[in-house]
Amino acid sequence: MTASLACLEADRATGISLGAFAMNKVKTYFLTPGWDFPVGSIQLGSIISDPSFPHRSLTEDNPVSIDTKIHPSDKYDFNDTIDKSRSNKFGLWAQFLQIFGLGAEASVSFDKGSIDKYAFKHMRTEWFLPSKTFAKACLKATNVADFLEQTEYRKPVYIITGLKTVEGASVTTVSSKGRGVRAKVGFDGTPAAVPVTIGPEADHKQKEADTASFKKSSPVVFAFQLSEMWCKEGSDDVTLKDHTKGALFGVGGQKELDLETEVVEGAEQLEDGREVAAVFDEDGEEACNCVLPDLDTI
Repeated sequence: MTASLACLEADRATGISLGAFAMNKVKTYFLTPGWDFPVGSIQLGSIISDPSFPHRSLTEDNPVSIDTKIHPSDKYDFNDTIDKSRSNKFGLWAQFLQIFGLGAEASVSFDKGSIDKYAFKHMRTEWFLPSKTFAKACLKATNVADFLEQTEYRKPVYIITGLKTVEGASVTTVSSKGRGVRAKVGFDGTPAAVPVTIGPEADHKQKEADTASFKKSSPVVFAFQLSEMWCKEGSDDVTLKDHTKGALFGVGGQKELDLETEVVEGAEQLEDGREVAAVFDEDGEEACNCVLPDLDTI
């Protein structure tokens, strides 16, 4: 059975609107706003009111059990060289590193385009397709009901339907004078903080062929997927759709951008102004879209 037919069958079986899922040919991931999210701080199946704060769950006090299959996948001992000629030259994890560096005790950041090679020991991906029973149970949670009432049902809430975690990261920067890692000694209080080392072939003073890596780092959540959940006042009918609608801002005005069916090109934005980048998923090694965090909210 194809994905589209499976979703149509789900529509009939549950009575819940899953039309957006049937059209979803391109996965879209949202990056977490930093290193501060160890496993457990962001929960699969949580309901949130703002995608910029995935750890602020409306169902934290009374979580709803996921009643459908959770799909896991694992990737081990991955390494890649950034190919400047490849259209999706950055992986999803590499895009996170590009923004936040390696964090931890030594704050290691990277100049734009300086990452040459990167690797990780383990990446874990989990996702699920929410059922009608799950969605209705979420609406009964006190904080969810209060939020919808306060917004007069004009805003959606969001279900975290996918999570990506990673551990054991390493990076080699481009071998060129004046580029490389910038190390700052000092504990930054990150929950996942572990020693960061500059490799034996590195010389950060000369900034040539620098290597930065974790040692036995704890897993951290770095990306997640979302579904919007809408309902009307006084009704238990629920509509779910992937949270991927955006707009392209450029010469000639604005046009609609559908991240569900196409990989983005150029500088594109969601309706709330966050930038979207075309990357590839290191786990499935397929093209996907990556919504960058709003750094002004961090």
